[in-house]
Amino acid sequence: YATANLKAKVSGKLDAVANFLGREALKGFGGMPIDTNVAHGQVDGNVTLYIKLHSADLPDRVAVKVNAKVTNFVYDDLIGSEKFDQAVLNVSADKNGIRATGQGRMFGAPASMEIKRIGNGPAESNISMTIDDAARNKMGWLSAPIVAGPVGAKISTDLSKLKPIRAQI
Repeated sequence: YATANLKAKVSGKLDAVANFLGREALKGFGGMPIDTNVAHGQVDGNVTLYIKLHSADLPDRVAVKVNAKVTNFVYDDLIGSEKFDQAVLNVSADKNGIRATGQGRMFGAPASMEIKRIGNGPAESNISMTIDDAARNKMGWLSAPIVAGPVGAKISTDLSKLKPIRAQI
């Protein structure tokens, strides 16, 4: 059985790359799990198509793999008016889904983010960070004297829902 591999370098603004991956020929194999109206950044990566030339059934015939880095990533209004920004994300996608992991800032503090979508399921985001007194004050959580000092936090959101995004902290 003959196979063909097509490799393409993808570079540009996040919304342009999302538009490319959302094309009819590719959207059944993934697509961006985030709203590019509120998420921005620069993408640099590779898309590889593996094509079996003997099969007539398209899903069995084509596989798509993506490996990319997104720099200057910003997700506006992720929780209320707070954004996740100054981020670098490493993105990988294949027939099983898409996963992006990286570091950025939220509430003025360093934060880690993971975005994942298994198959065509909902896109989920998990953000881990340490919230100190200054970050809690910025959020309006005047917790002193009950809570003082740094507190570890995990923020989970379902990015496939419409605005406003609901978060579990």
